Amino acid sequence: DGRVQQIGAPEDIYERPVNRFVADFIGETNFLDATVRGMEGTKAACVLSGGAKIVAEAAEGCSTGDRVSLSVRPEKVRLAPLEDGPAVLQGSVERPIYLGTDTHYRVRVDESLAMLVRVQNAHGGAHAVRVGDRVGLHFDPGSVVMMAD
Repeated sequence: DGRVQQIGAPEDIYERPVNRFVADFIGETNFLDATVRGMEGTKAACVLSGGAKIVAEAAEGCSTGDRVSLSVRPEKVRLAPLEDGPAVLQGSVERPIYLGTDTHYRVRVDESLAMLVRVQNAHGGAHAVRVGDRVGLHFDPGSVVMMAD
């Protein structure tokens, strides 16, 4: 009694999931609950509960005032020291997990939001980010997927 959620090439399903179920099923992701505060063409200016502003490609039928789910894949997020300039979000590193090929960082943004960040270890070992460090989280608007549910 299952239902087909999305049909497409693997990269399309991974990069542009149509809903939370598909995004979660096909890989790890960060879900951000937001409210659309304004529209400009195909872009939606969204605000998270903590007040952070994020721009995303608007889902079909989206309009100002809508509550939406945003998805950002862990490998699309970049960690940087706060001194490196304005970040989309800021947080404190709660847990780094070294996995050989990459390191996963859990970064607490606020009480209701923790982000998973995946950083490749291609250039010589783990990064110099420690538990408790304040970091900026950077990602391009094109990395944010707004979903129908």
